[in-house]
Amino acid sequence: MPTRRAGKQFVQGEAEVVERFTRAMERSLDHARDDPDAVRAVIPTFTQIPPELAGRMRLPVFTSELDRAAIDEQMGFMQQYGAVEEAPTADELLCG
Repeated sequence: MPTRRAGKQFVQGEAEVVERFTRAMERSLDHARDDPDAVRAVIPTFTQIPPELAGRMRLPVFTSELDRAAIDEQMGFMQQYGAVEEAPTADELLCG
């Protein structure tokens, strides 16, 4: 499956599509944060993790707010561990 990216031209030219996608992502992340049991219930449907283990998993903190400093930190780890030669910054990755 090809990777899809939204470049600045698309973001600027398709503002309504981008806004609808953003709202959908925010709603899904808010739902995941508010209902961890629903997250645990769906994990076995797309992974090989058994339901009993999914029920005990420590979940990430789901938030609909972007943390640019955290993104930069993660990109720095990619460079530090050799996944990329030069890591992009959050500003380079995010449109808007």
